[in-house]
Amino acid sequence: MEKNRPGPRAVFRCLLIGALCSLMLMIAAPKLKIIYEMDGQRYRLEQEKVELEKKNRELESRLKEIDSSAAVEKIAREQLGMVKKGEKILIPVKEER
Repeated sequence: MEKNRPGPRAVFRCLLIGALCSLMLMIAAPKLKIIYEMDGQRYRLEQEKVELEKKNRELESRLKEIDSSAAVEKIAREQLGMVKKGEKILIPVKEER
């Protein structure tokens, strides 16, 4: 009785297909690793962008707040000791004990 053995051509085809699959895997694996790493980097950069946009909005609102005439007057009075015409400066005196 003859056994169901594949012929030499079938074995050659299987080896050829296996070699081609291995070659494709060796070529594709580094590319897939690079794609995975770049995707992680893209995610981190998007998160950083969101944080920077938030900080930028906060700084813009603070700039508008500081740029108002009331804020300028407050800074001039409190930090620079400036007074309006006709106002008198009251300087607190420390008592010695």
